[in-house]
Amino acid sequence: MSMIDKIQLVPARLSEAGIMATLSRDLVEQGMDDWSWTHKRVLKNLKHPDVAGVTAREGKAIAGFTIMHFSEQTAHLNLLAVYPVYQRCGVGRALMEWHEETARTAGIRRIDLEVREANMNARRFYRRLGYQEKRLIETYYCNGESAVTMVKIL
Repeated sequence: MSMIDKIQLVPARLSEAGIMATLSRDLVEQGMDDWSWTHKRVLKNLKHPDVAGVTAREGKAIAGFTIMHFSEQTAHLNLLAVYPVYQRCGVGRALMEWHEETARTAGIRRIDLEVREANMNARRFYRRLGYQEKRLIETYYCNGESAVTMVKIL
């Protein structure tokens, strides 16, 4: 049995906002001057009716999570983080496929996201999932770093 076979995707719990925020700080926002996805911000997103938070679990342990905002026409990936021990095992792909299927079911045909320009691993990951790089947004992040906007037509 592979590691991904042990993973279950479940709706994120409000009580997990702190874990999700810390994971974002340590993996997504690493090296930035300010911590943007704080416990309060994650909690606010999870409570929003147009936002879906999903955790990937191995038993009681969280392997990773996503937060995606859904609107009438598009969906926007706010956050995706996977603990390093679970990376390159299909956890991130499973989380994204869950959101893509949810979007299709809701009649949404486009998902977009921003990724740090220097994060080549993440950019390759999204390209492998069919996302295309559309534009560079200069000084998008609080530390002056630029972002690449990526889009997938479903």
